[in-house]
Formats: sequence, structure tokens, C-alpha cells
Amino acid sequence: LDALILHAQSPSGLEAKAALRVLAESRDHRALDGILPRLMDADLAGRSYARAALSQVARRGDVVAQNVILGELEQQPLDPDLAFLTVAAEFEDRPRVEALLHAVERSPFEEPALVARTALLRLGDPDAERAFHEMLAGSDSFARLNALNALVASGRVLGWERFDGIIRGGTYEEILPVVDLLELSVERGDPEANHAMDMLEALAADRGNSVHTVVTDRLYARAQPWAVETTRAEVEQAVGG
Repeated sequence: LDALILHAQSPSGLEAKAALRVLAESRDHRALDGILPRLMDADLAGRSYARAALSQVARRGDVVAQNVILGELEQQPLDPDLAFLTVAAEFEDRPRVEALLHAVERSPFEEPALVARTALLRLGDPDAERAFHEMLAGSDSFARLNALNALVASGRVLGWERFDGIIRGGTYEEILPVVDLLELSVERGDPEANHAMDMLEALAADRGNSVHTVVTDRLYARAQPWAVETTRAEVEQAVGG
């Protein structure tokens, strides 16, 4: 570990980045001695490696690493480091994290505001949930797509009342995250799991839908009988016997 910390301070960018990648995986608190000094490195790539390493250490529960990240985010809540912001929702100091996320949500920049709202949704914030329902119900297709992808990232299945309309009239890019959410509901055994499976089977059977092949493949991976038989028939047709 001492050697890795020394190499992390090397003037050679390649050497320092290699050491930082290893230190990111260390469970020894002293790994921070090699990571923290490079957080504000003049070299953009070196700085990026150090910040990614710190994020990994913080995600594994190192309280000092978490406090360093929260301290920086609190200094620039309207234009935060997205790598830091993405892991902050997993930190132990829940009141501090929630206060920070609410501050970032007011950012004039769309991406950090959405990341913060997604993190709040993961933490069960009712205002964030309401905001996602509004994004799904609105006429802005870009906002709707962002909301669907954020729901997949957060692991929350919301907006059932919108799924049928998206499946019927949405683009491939919009329907695919709906498929992800339906699969998530099935995997977790949600109360709506049977309905979700019915929707997946209907999508797979609808050859006019842009995602029917993707859904058939995913159902095949689950050994769903219809998908297995359909795939077998298509293979037979393709090879001629």
C-alpha cells in the first residue's frame, strides 16, 4: 500500500493513474493518502481518475471519503461534479444528503437537477415522485424519455397509467425503458408482476412493434414457453429444416 500511495504521486500520468485504479479497490483507509492529493490535479485525466477512485472508496462506506465529497458538493450545489453526485445518495448522513440533493435539484442545468431528483426518488422523496409523474404525463417527449431512463436507474417502477400509451405510440427509445421497468416488476414479484408479464408477452407477439424482437429474446432468456417455441420455429425456418 505504501508503494501504491507513492506511485499515485508520481509525475508520470500513466503511473499515477495505474496506482489510483488499484487504490480505488483498496479497503484500507490509508488509500486516501494517495487519492486525496490528486483531486485538484492540473492534469484533467489524473484528476478524473482520482475523483473516480474517491467515489468508489466512498461508496464502500469510508466516512472520510464521503465527507470530502459532500463538502465539495455543498460548495457548488448548482454546478456539481456528476460523478460525486451520483454516489452521494448512498452515503450514511441521510439528512445532509437529502438537503444537498434538494439544493442541487434547483440547478439551472438540466443534468445535475435530474440526477439529484433521481437520487431523491430512490430515497423515497414524495416531491420527487410527483415530479416524475408530471414528466411522464407531459407532452415533452425529451423530458418523458429522461424520466423513463431515470426510473430504470433508480429501480422505481412508476407511471403504470402511461405505459400503454407509450407502448402504442412511443419511439423505440421510449418503449425500451418501459420494457426494462416491466422486467424489473416481474423480477421483484411486485403486485403488478402478472400484468407486467402480460404486457411483455403482448409486446413480443406484436411484430409491428419496434421492440418485439428484443422482448422475445428477453423472454427466451427466462425460458418463457411462447418465446422458446417462437425462437425454435424461427431457427427451423432460417436453416430450412
